[in-house]
Amino acid sequence: MKKLKEKLSAKLSKKGGFTLVEMLIVVAIIAILIAVSIPMMNNNLEKAKHGVDEANKRSAVGLASTLYLAGSDQERTDLEAGSYKYFVNNNTHQGQLAKTNPGASDGWVEIAPQCAACKAEGSGLSIVADTNGAVTAKWANP
Repeated sequence: MKKLKEKLSAKLSKKGGFTLVEMLIVVAIIAILIAVSIPMMNNNLEKAKHGVDEANKRSAVGLASTLYLAGSDQERTDLEAGSYKYFVNNNTHQGQLAKTNPGASDGWVEIAPQCAACKAEGSGLSIVADTNGAVTAKWANP
């Protein structure tokens, strides 16, 4: 009994680091956690992109509605006559409706869809107002 006690106390008092097996187990657990979290991160990233696309649509519809309601008869006729695109200035972060790019050299870029579902619908945001003033925005190809 005394020998067993001495062996046990010798093992417990031994100062040492991690064994290779213990370290491999910890690395395997971390790898499993990372493998499980990557799909969740990708899903959340896609949801965020979709949210940005919806916000851009709302901004374009709000701007077109404001222009329609505050504009003259000629401006309303112009808005009803064709499809406009929504451009944003990278410098000032302000939006503008135009049929062509208002100035690529000045920082204006056309809003392009970010999420996969919106990319499938089209490459740019098209805004159309009908004669009643209802404004619709959809992702469409030029």
